[in-house]
Amino acid sequence: MASMADYLVPMPINFFADRTFAFQSRERAWADALLFVALHIFNVVAAALAMATSIKALGLHYAFGIVGVIVYVPLTNFILMNLWVFHHSCSIKVPE
Repeated sequence: MASMADYLVPMPINFFADRTFAFQSRERAWADALLFVALHIFNVVAAALAMATSIKALGLHYAFGIVGVIVYVPLTNFILMNLWVFHHSCSIKVPE
């Protein structure tokens, strides 16, 4: 329970920080929030599957799974935040 609370409690703060500062979204907050939560659910499932695959299917030491998740989750999280969650606010601005 503590681990779940540790993950869920900062999630609203993380959402508003990402939305306001990192991606500067001006769209409807509820639509961004729904995609944000969906992405986090996907990340938790993907991390669990990656660990299970590396340990059970591939027979690797659990440290390989941990390293894989440490690299995979932040990388895919940032890419999907850019392309899916906050895609409407991301545009390349070329200085004149």
